[in-house]
Amino acid sequence: MKVSFKLLRFCIKTIFFYCHCIKNNILCAEMVEEAVDEDTYVFVQNDKDDDFENIENEADNKGFEYFTSFEFLQIPENTTENFQCGTGKEYLKTMCDKQKILIAKIDDILNKPRQDNDWETVDERDNLESQLDEFLSLTIRIRMNMLDSHLQLLKIYDVNLTLVFNNILSISNIKNRLNKKIKQCRENLLMYAHLKSTMNKTMIFYNEIGEKYSYQNKLFDETSKNIEKFKNTFDLSLKLIENILKKIKNEDFTNLQGKLQKILKMFDINQTDSLYKADKLINDFIEKSLIDICAINNSIYKYFHS
Repeated sequence: MKVSFKLLRFCIKTIFFYCHCIKNNILCAEMVEEAVDEDTYVFVQNDKDDDFENIENEADNKGFEYFTSFEFLQIPENTTENFQCGTGKEYLKTMCDKQKILIAKIDDILNKPRQDNDWETVDERDNLESQLDEFLSLTIRIRMNMLDSHLQLLKIYDVNLTLVFNNILSISNIKNRLNKKIKQCRENLLMYAHLKSTMNKTMIFYNEIGEKYSYQNKLFDETSKNIEKFKNTFDLSLKLIENILKKIKNEDFTNLQGKLQKILKMFDINQTDSLYKADKLINDFIEKSLIDICAINNSIYKYFHS
């Protein structure tokens, strides 16, 4: 049991540490060399994402013959709005409010003054068992709702990353076509100089966007792992409650009190290392990333429509 609680605390602290690092742009040394400010990143030039390294090859394989501005796809403006609105969000709030009431009832039983630190009656123990069983059932539903929220946000994250990647493919296609044109008009110095200048500007923009995309792609992978850690931590908490319910008939009150108080803290929004704090950090971070991805894509669109 002690090992289980230590593992739970470690998992939650890992999630908090990750989100703290992201907030301060220090996810890992090989990804970010320096954070200039909240919205500006300096990237390691020699460690690009594999996807970005293969962009040029993929662009060539697409075999684009023509390019028009319509090849650039825009992310809808409402993409970053909280998708979990209306009944979904209200349902989660209702369940969490019910859970708070159950926690208060369980705490009343656990903290009630008693003689010899033992059960007062069999009815008291049965009452705690009933409250705990209801708490477990409700918490399982909360878990499903939270994880569904994470996965839906992650899906939006992935779709928008793919959209940006496809737009970068279009930039690569432009770059390749410019390169061919430059080779074809070396004798026309005026045209050559114009195309060369356009090529240089396109290359600078292409590299800048590619680095930002690579960074977001790495954040996506780390966020996916973090959601898995959250799920595993939540599942372990539920398993501990199930084990207590199985043994409650024969459990010494003092031992039961200590175990339950530790578990209930994980579902207390006021606790710094609660599961709800971790849930909020994950949701807030993904939504912030979606805003950043939209900004990347909008800069692509504006660059070729300015």
